[in-house]
Amino acid sequence: MIRKKQHKRLRPCIENFSSFGGEVVKDEKLLTEKDKEKNKEGTSENEDYDDLGNGDMDYLDYVRDNCIHCGLCTQNCPFLEKYDMCLSGFADKPETTFGCFLCRKCRWVCPRDLDGREVAMQHRLKNPGKFNILKFEKAPYIFRNNSKRKSEEIVYFGCNFPRAFPDTTEEVIRVFSDLGVDFSIDCCGKPVFETGDMEDFNRSKASFVKMIRDREVKRVITVCPNCFEMLRHGINEDLQREIEVVNIFAYLREKGIGKKCDDEKNIFVPCSDKKDYRILEDIKYFIPNAEIGFKDVNCCGLGGLAGSSEPEIARGFSEQVRKKDEPICTYCGSCALNFNSKGIGNIEHALSIIMGVNESPKKTSITKLLKQKFMK
Repeated sequence: MIRKKQHKRLRPCIENFSSFGGEVVKDEKLLTEKDKEKNKEGTSENEDYDDLGNGDMDYLDYVRDNCIHCGLCTQNCPFLEKYDMCLSGFADKPETTFGCFLCRKCRWVCPRDLDGREVAMQHRLKNPGKFNILKFEKAPYIFRNNSKRKSEEIVYFGCNFPRAFPDTTEEVIRVFSDLGVDFSIDCCGKPVFETGDMEDFNRSKASFVKMIRDREVKRVITVCPNCFEMLRHGINEDLQREIEVVNIFAYLREKGIGKKCDDEKNIFVPCSDKKDYRILEDIKYFIPNAEIGFKDVNCCGLGGLAGSSEPEIARGFSEQVRKKDEPICTYCGSCALNFNSKGIGNIEHALSIIMGVNESPKKTSITKLLKQKFMK
């Protein structure tokens, strides 16, 4: 294991939605002799990558100093390939930052564990994007539905799952209400965070923290994998770890709720679960024949707000999926919405299967969003 040199990250890059623990280097052939000596020393799997900004080195400098120019990141990323740059080149080109889909494929293949998502976020924090329509809708979410009822546990749907799967949303609310569990339809703030605008993000975060404390919530059950990571690593810090965040599949298993499905399912894994497939492992309890498919597709095309800057690359991801002509089972409402908007059929959501609704993603409308906003 390599012990990485400390560097300074600009707050709040929020653990990149996962911990930066030491990891096994990917290719021993690409290591220097000095690296190999460090590798022998070993590090704890639980040691933090850095101290959230208390290091002595800016992350962009860290990438410049540690990139070995092997080209693996470029070969595995159409964005980096388009601009003929590796991660060290990306560190020097802030003008390209909103072309990055933040999928982190570069990190998974990098022998030095460098992270393009972190590079992009450093650039964005220094020069935030406008995205005025997105911020108007999401900071805070104008279609949020948060009652004032006290509830120690709430099921947190996020913003995109209820749009895509309204019938499944209503069924989950019905089943959970019998357990005394209330619900929240709201945005976790991830899209706003990815603009780099911390003022608007902090406004969204403050709205969530106030809702949690006003309702005396102790446990948040997330439907969306992006919310799961954001609430665990980004917002719970502001609650002084007052709440436990669990994904809905783990909760359903704990409570003995949900139907099992023995059919084979071809899973499109959302970017936020690609590090350790933590949520997918919980899904496999209900769908044991779920297998990871579409491994060569980096992203659904919606990630990182990059679709507007790089529409051809975004379309390319969708076309990769379309050409496979295989049924898609995902557990991300955003992925389902995006594929559906591109005319890709045969889309399922694992939660809808487990809840026995078997709903295909719906097209959204203002009328439907208002209905959910005022749903009791």
